[in-house]
Amino acid sequence: MEKSNRSTAWNAEHNDNYLDSIDNYDLWRLFFVSQSAVGRLRDLELSAIGVTPEQSGALFLLATNQGKSTIAEMADAWLRQRNSVSTLIDRMAKQGLVRKIKIPRQKDLEIEITPRGLELLDRIKNTGRVFDMVFGELEEKERRQFAEYLREILVRARRRLDDQKNLA
Repeated sequence: MEKSNRSTAWNAEHNDNYLDSIDNYDLWRLFFVSQSAVGRLRDLELSAIGVTPEQSGALFLLATNQGKSTIAEMADAWLRQRNSVSTLIDRMAKQGLVRKIKIPRQKDLEIEITPRGLELLDRIKNTGRVFDMVFGELEEKERRQFAEYLREILVRARRRLDDQKNLA
């Protein structure tokens, strides 16, 4: 049985020649596996303080929006379904990390970070060794280039998603 060339991106860390013939599917797999590996490391780091990456993301998003947002805004920012964001917010509200506030004459709720949520956010900000370990060895020029590539991928993907919404 002939071995498939499709394994190159999965085994990129063991194969210095993986870029010799990388197609878009290989690039996707490398991106996916890299994101999964860094995400798993971050998950382990955050679990030590009793928080999930999703909760961490919600607290950071709220903090960057003067402590408030709506479920619709959060769903749009994360490209998630409103019901999955709503479920996350319900759990966080039960933990006292956020407060849900009814907006008069609107369906959506305003989500506000609580003092307890701010305390947890401070603890989260004291983590991040994973980022230092993974990205810390990149030179500033490499870091900027990487960020530019990721931003471009995000912009293109969002554009395609918007096109799909407009077709529906």
